[in-house]
Amino acid sequence: MQTKEDRRHIASNVWSARIIPIVLLGVIAYASYVTIGPLCVEYVLAQHHAVGTVAAILVMHIILLILMLSSFLRLLQVTVLDPPLLPLGPKAVQDRQSAGQRHRKHTDEGTTGSEYKAERDSGISSNMVVEQSDPDSSGLELFYTKDIFVCQLDGKPNFCSECNNWKPDRAHHCSMNGCCILKMDHFCPWVGGPLGENNIKYFIQFNGYTALFCAELLVIMAFYMVKQRNEKGGEINVQFSVIMGLAAMFGLFTSGMFGVTFYGALKNVTQVENLSAKAITPRIHTLAVLKPSYEEVIRVNPDWDSNPSYKFNEVTYPLPRPREVNVDQAIVSQGPEDAGNRNLVRDQLATRTFAIIQLRAGDNPWDLGSMYLNLQTVLGTNIIDWFLPFNRSPCCIHDDTRSQFEFGPAVDLAVATLFFKEASDPDMTWEDYPRAMQKFLKSARRTRSGRSQGTDRKRRSRRREAEDMEEGLSYAHRMEDLPVQRDKSRSWAMSMNPFQASSALSGGIRKKSKFTYRNLAHLAALSTTCPLRVIAHVDLDAFYAQCEQVRLGIAADQPLAVQQWYISTSLNVVINLTCVRDGLIAINYPSRKFGLTRMITPTEAKKLCPHIILQHVATWKEGDAKWAYHDDVAKNIATHKVSLDPYRLESRRILACIREALPASLQKIEKAGIDEFFLDLSAQVHSILLERYQELRGPAPYDDPTECLPFPDCKLLDWQADALVDLDAEQAEEVDPDWDDFAMLIGSEIVRNVRATVWDKLKYTVSGGIAQNKMLAKLGSAYKKPDQQTVVRNRAVQQFLSDFKFTKIRGLGGKLGDQISSTFNTEMLKDLLPVPVELLKQKLGDDTGTWVYQVIRGIESSEVNARTLIKSMLSAKSFRPSINSEEHALRWIRIFSADVFTRLVEEGVIENKRRPKTLNLQHRHDGQVSARSTPIPQGRKLDEASLFELARSLLRQMIAEGNVWPCGSISMSVSGFEEGVTGNMGISSFLVRGEQAKALNNVRDMPSDRPYQRRKLEASTDIQSFFARCDTGGEHDNTSDDQALGREESVFEGYDARSTPDPVNVTISPAPLHQRNITNYVCEQCNKFHKTADNLQSHLDWHFAKDLQDEERAGARPSMKTNSSSKTPTQSANKKKNGRGKPEKGQMKLAFG
Repeated sequence: MQTKEDRRHIASNVWSARIIPIVLLGVIAYASYVTIGPLCVEYVLAQHHAVGTVAAILVMHIILLILMLSSFLRLLQVTVLDPPLLPLGPKAVQDRQSAGQRHRKHTDEGTTGSEYKAERDSGISSNMVVEQSDPDSSGLELFYTKDIFVCQLDGKPNFCSECNNWKPDRAHHCSMNGCCILKMDHFCPWVGGPLGENNIKYFIQFNGYTALFCAELLVIMAFYMVKQRNEKGGEINVQFSVIMGLAAMFGLFTSGMFGVTFYGALKNVTQVENLSAKAITPRIHTLAVLKPSYEEVIRVNPDWDSNPSYKFNEVTYPLPRPREVNVDQAIVSQGPEDAGNRNLVRDQLATRTFAIIQLRAGDNPWDLGSMYLNLQTVLGTNIIDWFLPFNRSPCCIHDDTRSQFEFGPAVDLAVATLFFKEASDPDMTWEDYPRAMQKFLKSARRTRSGRSQGTDRKRRSRRREAEDMEEGLSYAHRMEDLPVQRDKSRSWAMSMNPFQASSALSGGIRKKSKFTYRNLAHLAALSTTCPLRVIAHVDLDAFYAQCEQVRLGIAADQPLAVQQWYISTSLNVVINLTCVRDGLIAINYPSRKFGLTRMITPTEAKKLCPHIILQHVATWKEGDAKWAYHDDVAKNIATHKVSLDPYRLESRRILACIREALPASLQKIEKAGIDEFFLDLSAQVHSILLERYQELRGPAPYDDPTECLPFPDCKLLDWQADALVDLDAEQAEEVDPDWDDFAMLIGSEIVRNVRATVWDKLKYTVSGGIAQNKMLAKLGSAYKKPDQQTVVRNRAVQQFLSDFKFTKIRGLGGKLGDQISSTFNTEMLKDLLPVPVELLKQKLGDDTGTWVYQVIRGIESSEVNARTLIKSMLSAKSFRPSINSEEHALRWIRIFSADVFTRLVEEGVIENKRRPKTLNLQHRHDGQVSARSTPIPQGRKLDEASLFELARSLLRQMIAEGNVWPCGSISMSVSGFEEGVTGNMGISSFLVRGEQAKALNNVRDMPSDRPYQRRKLEASTDIQSFFARCDTGGEHDNTSDDQALGREESVFEGYDARSTPDPVNVTISPAPLHQRNITNYVCEQCNKFHKTADNLQSHLDWHFAKDLQDEERAGARPSMKTNSSSKTPTQSANKKKNGRGKPEKGQMKLAFG
């Protein structure tokens, strides 16, 4: 329902637009005045006495003026008095009348008159509501009394919820008018209204005549302006130049509009339809076609009943019940007898059955195949009507019983192929179709058999149709995504598939695929919406257990488990009991045969499986500089800290192995956890498809990317040992596979090779899942374990998801899953499928409800992210019992520093690739957690000792504030990673010193017979080098980093989920500086190496500037103890302003650090 503001907006648009025609009429009057008065009378006639010239100018001007004004006035008349508006439905009329808005008056002529108005005025009460879900609702008879009409997928006409009415063919809702426009082209403010079927002709004529009128003014004014200037020595009439400018402006605009609209008339397409045809996903027209009698079809095509390729969906319309009819004298009619009385009384049992078909994407059903015929539907059948704005367009007349608008060859071919093409006649040509169609159409419309032989049909269209017919391709898509069931009366009941449509494979023989060349191109571009997309998820089987099994060299069938301590807290009535327990965090698959599960104690595991091997995770021991495996770790929890570094290192090796198994230029890997990876195989699959199947290599026919791919010749696919998910209930394995199945097959081969490579090199078993998106691939990798891979074909999504709990889907296992489970009282995915999306939106919100509705149907389009940099690193320790001294805490902080620095080395901190900006220290005392943070100096060397000193200073701040002991846990973290800065130049590079200065003096004093020429220094270090371009790219390594590590199992000690890039081998020569290569320069303050002397001087200059800056800040800033993490907004704002002023002219900014 329209709001008050909407109605005001529509009214203001309409009335403001109607002021523009008045302005146009004023411009036309002024142009005529200047042409007749100042030009013809005062200049040409009075000064040159050229009577013949004046007569010729006036005759031509008046003729064009009359044609332009007549077409413009006719256009205004129709637009204002009889616009091409669709009458509002009863409910919309009632709503708008109650709001005080008058419904627009319509005439009884043409489309906007009796045809669409009769149903509303034929006794329907004003309080009747047109319901889209009601098959007997008012207005439907205007559609199913036709033989063909545009419909939705369920066979009903398009419905406008704003106007509360059924939309005829080619009608679109216009927000500027607040109602639907019949055959809408666009809303034109120059004429004050919308352009549709009954005024587009006058618009074309007006623009054409106006363009000629402006061209005439432009030529005449330009000619006489030049002549006047030559005669009077540069003096010209200002009015001539004004008219010339107006003529140029309006001429350019009207000629452009004429070209656009005239081209649309040639193609029989409106601007709205043209935009939808040129969209990324072209519109597919769905049509309801009156089904001929069974005997009629069999007489023409005897094989129609036995050929399964002729299946389609149907919809049967019951005609409205007569108000006063004797059932014994009921009239059975197949269509209206005349245009003036369309609501014939029909039998209560009379029905009309329609077949639902779809044209190809981008096909225009109203293109008659000839520009001349298309122009006739808009401008008129008589040539005189093309130039005179009197008679209306033939497209306004809808008395044809076949359709509201005349359909073209695309529809005829689709219908004829659907019903009348003989299976034994593959050479049936276009000329044969009209003869077969005559038995189906039963209308007075003349056939096109003569037109098809003429030269007016486009050569490309004819060649395309002939080739398609030779291959036996129907122009209609069979709507195979909707399951159909055939009964004795040869009608099929329609039921929507709750899952996303899989490969449209039917029992029929097809010569072309359902996928297009555009889909194939999107596959190479890694598009997330490509229907051929292939995503894999590889998951290590019991990763922690496998790591220990490989490290210890244990046989694969030996039961093994990984144990780790954890803190168990129980609440007693009197006291709070806290104890340390051992538990199993990873169990290999041989152990699971004995009934072992995670979190049971080692003692219980030994009882169930006496010969099981229990291995504790590695730990950091207090006082050690590196993690190690210890036998007595369970008894010394107070002096040990869990370390997961061995598993991180193995994860890096596995990732490197996966990368080696995939082409470097085509791989896209996302590290989803420490033991799982997503692989986007689309680009590699595309490459292999083109290599194996030559029919896919060539360009699309006619350079049209919407053309369907040729159907693959192979009928059987070798899936080898893959776990293949059963197909959906309506699918069959006997059906020939399409290209999506071939893509999945290639993806399974790639994953099989990746798994074999990991096993051969590292002896790890991997499970895999191959599907169209990440969600299905992840579910597939866990479907069959261990050491197997599962393929979820597009045709098997329904069967695959039916038995899952929706809580198994990523994103639905937390609070959202609990909310859905409690709201709908189920955890099974199949129980949620009948829930409509509106109800999900109401219960969960619009965005979440829509996402849940799609994801439970297997629709998910998240991207595989190739790289994710870490944001922080954490090292923590929980103390049982609590610690009570600074000395004890510092020993653990030293271990934290070593742990964190080891990881920073992996991140490239030594090479200055990435380094953190902030160090954080957190501790817990009596359940209260407090934290302190401090910035990490960016210009100084970052090592284990510097991290320890920073953390120790933060600990002493906490101790000074009190309430620290006893301490239950301490953690240290670094955050704020940023790329390192290299290549800055120092102030010393401005000057020449030492041996270089002496060499320059020697050159000046050296006599020479040759002309003086300066020697080019290999490495200039004078002041000119400061202005030279500095290459900073040589020291920066852009090595890609891995994504954040996840946890395979629950781990009890706090640790950071982080990336572990491949190690970088750095070799530092132990020789003294003067013995090293001349390209190696070292800083004596931080021992950092530099490749050039310029870089070294720049680095030394940075040390000097940094020391000065620290001294200034130390003198200007008062000492106070504040928590750097809790700054007020005022302080933050002031900090940003200090020293950040805009550089003055001639100044430049130097990047230190």
